[in-house]
Amino acid sequence: MRGVAFGDGRRPARTPLKDAQAKAGLPPWVWMGRGLPALGLTAGETVTQRQMELVFGMGRHPDADAVRTDDVRESGLR
Repeated sequence: MRGVAFGDGRRPARTPLKDAQAKAGLPPWVWMGRGLPALGLTAGETVTQRQMELVFGMGRHPDADAVRTDDVRESGLR
């Protein structure tokens, strides 16, 4: 199985993600990568469960909830 959450590597399908990350020397639940500034994130910041759901489950910005709230606030809508 390939996946960004595993560093674009391969892992056996039955291997839990956390175990595969540890074996590969990847710190689990931290943001890494050169595209982070474009998302307003910093390398080493903790990835929350909600951010994982938004990015990998819904294909949305990792802070989509906050971004949406800011957009509504700026528009004057409630």
